[in-house]
Amino acid sequence: MANLRRRGPSQWQAQVRVRGYPSQTKTFATRAAAERWGKLTEVEMTQGTFVSRAEAESTTLRELLERYIAEVSPSKKGAASEIVRIKALCRNPLAARFVATIRGADIARYRDERLRRVASATVRRDLGVLSHVPSAV
Repeated sequence: MANLRRRGPSQWQAQVRVRGYPSQTKTFATRAAAERWGKLTEVEMTQGTFVSRAEAESTTLRELLERYIAEVSPSKKGAASEIVRIKALCRNPLAARFVATIRGADIARYRDERLRRVASATVRRDLGVLSHVPSAV
């Protein structure tokens, strides 16, 4: 069961502790939202499907791309062109969003808007780099 506690006049904090997993804590505007998150997190932990989203909720896509440029790209054969492609991605408004908030619809919107300006092969290369970033960093 998630422990709920009031934090000030308008916030609720939920804490979930299950043996074998690190304690998870998150703050919400309503008690109902805190209860919902607590139940969902606890169920994921007991079923063994829990994956911590803490880093994804605090890291922007731009930070992730910059880390990729520093750690992964230099060891690649086509590093120069890949770095140019990634820096262009960093200038897109999508890069300012937290990784946990980016959905498939956001990527599709980026793809469609990019297809209006460049060739489809360029977009495929952009999406290829974008799909490789989370698994490599």
